[in-house]
Amino acid sequence: MKSLCLLAIGVMILTFSAPVYGQAWKEKLQDQKDKLAGQKKGKVYAPDLTDEEVMELLGGAEADEGIVSPFHQAHLGQVVFTKKKMEPKDITDADIATEFSINDPIYFTFFMSKSFRNQPLYPIDMNVGGYNQGWCWDYSFKKFYPETRDSGVPQYNGYGKHMVMVEVDGVQIEDIIFFVRVDFNSTKTAFTGYISPDPSQVQPTSQWIAHMAALSEGDHKVNVEIAGFDLGAGMSKEILAGQFNLKKKPGESYAPVMGKSWADYSAKMNDSKLEAKILKAVQDYGRVNGYTEKFVKIKIASSDWTITRTKTIVPVITGRYVVAYCYSTWRDGQCKVQRYSFRQEYDGSGYQSTVISRGVYNNDYPQAIDCD
Repeated sequence: MKSLCLLAIGVMILTFSAPVYGQAWKEKLQDQKDKLAGQKKGKVYAPDLTDEEVMELLGGAEADEGIVSPFHQAHLGQVVFTKKKMEPKDITDADIATEFSINDPIYFTFFMSKSFRNQPLYPIDMNVGGYNQGWCWDYSFKKFYPETRDSGVPQYNGYGKHMVMVEVDGVQIEDIIFFVRVDFNSTKTAFTGYISPDPSQVQPTSQWIAHMAALSEGDHKVNVEIAGFDLGAGMSKEILAGQFNLKKKPGESYAPVMGKSWADYSAKMNDSKLEAKILKAVQDYGRVNGYTEKFVKIKIASSDWTITRTKTIVPVITGRYVVAYCYSTWRDGQCKVQRYSFRQEYDGSGYQSTVISRGVYNNDYPQAIDCD
């Protein structure tokens, strides 16, 4: 199986108490153990177990939400693509897109016959970390092998165990996180995520921007695969896939409409002299720290200065600071706004005239906007 991009959702490693097997299952497992006794570990093939049999051994399946629409029924096992985010039950043939511009939002929806919850994950290699529950069934190689500290067993597919792989012209994009939000033990059978989101809702990643900027002009085939995985236990299972055509027109650059501009940011303090000092301070800060973006204008976001004091019995003023929105232009053609903090030191008799940038305010993230 190809290596896959992990989703940006926390991995929750699931543990299960030993399932209560019926007598028939115990006999079936014991029969396999007997057949493999004395053989070289992991090399003797055993009869296949179906997904249903494995789920029974794990404690049984839960009731799924089932098929949500006629469209779902017609597209079982498929990934379909739309230019807007939609509920799976609302998608029709008229909404499906097979060709996208590099500036189009690209949403994907996948339709399963059964939920993630009822699709067990299987070990992909006997030499990776996993769980120890007696003899193990390795689905990938169709075999049982004795437990070791490195062996894995089938398990439920739950929260944090979903990933998306994207290939452009047969080359996997490995440095971008693609999102599928799936609740723990969800019994839903269809989900929607995005490859290139609506920029007015979610900021494009710098990695995606770089890929689109470097993409050659013309048509490109994009393949998308959805799978389940458990990073800690080394388990995986491909579930379904789809593809579309991505077109970059001659002379086209990546410039999605963000739906927000510099005019949407309001200054709460108007002081032209202070604004000039703040702009110079953030430009100096960027130059000293090797920033490639260029700071071109600011708006003061604070309504007044915040005074800082020592934490002593008798507090002593040490300085004051304000926060400002800083507008910058980037090499990839984007314009962004980010909040920075600016300080004036107190010398005992008054505040110094020099304004110093203290860096990004409160871990604020640069927000892409439409360039002026």
